[in-house]
Amino acid sequence: MLLSAWVLVPIYLITVTAFTPRAVSYQFPKPLVPTELSGETVSFFAHSAGVLPALWRSVLVAVITLCLSTLLGAPAGYALARHRFRGKEAYRLLILSTRAFPVVILSIPLAVNFITWGIYDTTISVALMHTALALPFTVLITSSIFVSVPRDLEEAAQTLGCTPAGAFFLLAPSLVVIYVIRRYLLGLWGRVSR
Repeated sequence: MLLSAWVLVPIYLITVTAFTPRAVSYQFPKPLVPTELSGETVSFFAHSAGVLPALWRSVLVAVITLCLSTLLGAPAGYALARHRFRGKEAYRLLILSTRAFPVVILSIPLAVNFITWGIYDTTISVALMHTALALPFTVLITSSIFVSVPRDLEEAAQTLGCTPAGAFFLLAPSLVVIYVIRRYLLGLWGRVSR
């Protein structure tokens, strides 16, 4: 609850400030509940030079990062969840330990490669950088979700003629549904048990 408030309160305050008149935003103390609404501040920023193209590029980078990290991380998460191999726990720890390195260690070699490839300071280079940063979490999160998917579903798909790769692609869309249902049921059970 406290962590949710830590994240949501600043977002709420920014939203309230964005939709209040400029004169009210300079008042101190600011009201927590807005008494009057205005789109003046949002309109000012929307009509400023370069804001909308920058917003579009940010959304594009986010979509490319989401697609690339899911395409690369889901098979690795599947392998961690379903297969036994020597050094599995060490590999999982190695994936997690990559987040301990400072971003500068990653950025210098990537910048050199981007200059060599001719994509420095482009949307795709920023998306690749964000993908490199998001990939360890994607692998760990998808592996924990694949562990929660019953193996019977995969075996049933294979008995109906699917290859292991086909069973993986059948399971991939159900990950979202299973994750949402599991979170909803756990939240519901937590409220009932109180």
